[in-house]
Amino acid sequence: MNTFLFDFNQGKTISPLEGVTHFYVSPYQMDIWRTLNLATKVGNTEVDLVIQESTGLPIIILPITALNLGKCMIRLNDDFSGKLTMGKRSIYFHPTEQDHIICISTVC
Repeated sequence: MNTFLFDFNQGKTISPLEGVTHFYVSPYQMDIWRTLNLATKVGNTEVDLVIQESTGLPIIILPITALNLGKCMIRLNDDFSGKLTMGKRSIYFHPTEQDHIICISTVC
């Protein structure tokens, strides 16, 4: 079964994560690293460390492929925040100022 989004205003099918190449975990929710087992998934992956201007906190930007989630359902809200669902686990994300980066805020 395939699920997709259709934008009636633009008259086209849209991919919720089209153009997203990177992500970071909210600096307030660093336990997500352990929950998603990111330390072992990153391995030799190139990461970027930047300081978030609004908070002054460091964030580690990873390629979206490091999530390695397999097949999952993606639900996108009108504000472009969304939810990735794989079985019983859900990952909530929101967009950032950079279109190609999302922030993972919650995993449950």
